[in-house]
Amino acid sequence: MGSMNIKALFGFIFLVTISATATASVVTDLETGLQAYHEGDCRTALNLWTPLAKNGIPEAENDLGLLYLNGCGVPRDYPTAAQWFREAALQGLPQAATTLGAMYAEGRGIVKDYNRAFEWFSYAADQGYPEAQYDIGMMYVEGVGVSQNYERALKWFHKASVQGYVEAQHMEQQLIHDGLGLEHIPFPRTYVWSQLG
Repeated sequence: MGSMNIKALFGFIFLVTISATATASVVTDLETGLQAYHEGDCRTALNLWTPLAKNGIPEAENDLGLLYLNGCGVPRDYPTAAQWFREAALQGLPQAATTLGAMYAEGRGIVKDYNRAFEWFSYAADQGYPEAQYDIGMMYVEGVGVSQNYERALKWFHKASVQGYVEAQHMEQQLIHDGLGLEHIPFPRTYVWSQLG
């Protein structure tokens, strides 16, 4: 092995070590911020999460959004919260997409827009996030932003139910009990109800 290859190997090892150390530092700051947040020390959480969020760490962007959404350590600022949730959601964080969807559905600090809410819920639900799957189910049950469709609602509630999402389990059982959304299921409603207990 030539001296150039050895230098390249040591350079690679150095970069991997630096990367692992930086990642551990990010995780530590995220966890320390979360602990501070749960203890009501929002200022510490803010101080830990802000630099991470500004560096594009999606979990920190989401957490910073929560601080602005709840007015914890900062004045309540819905537009800023929505901005941070959007940043995190665009990097694939489903909980951020779900919170942003809820903000659109409720018109909390941004213009109420059920279509945008549905888009953000769908983005998170397609990643398997049960809260978003439940939210889509509720939109179909209520016919808000979409045409009322109990069959689609039941499908989304079921996806969240199998992940243990309690509210979805209740809604799934209620729809089945009421015989809603079962039109295309190839076995009797009583069988479905007996399987769900």
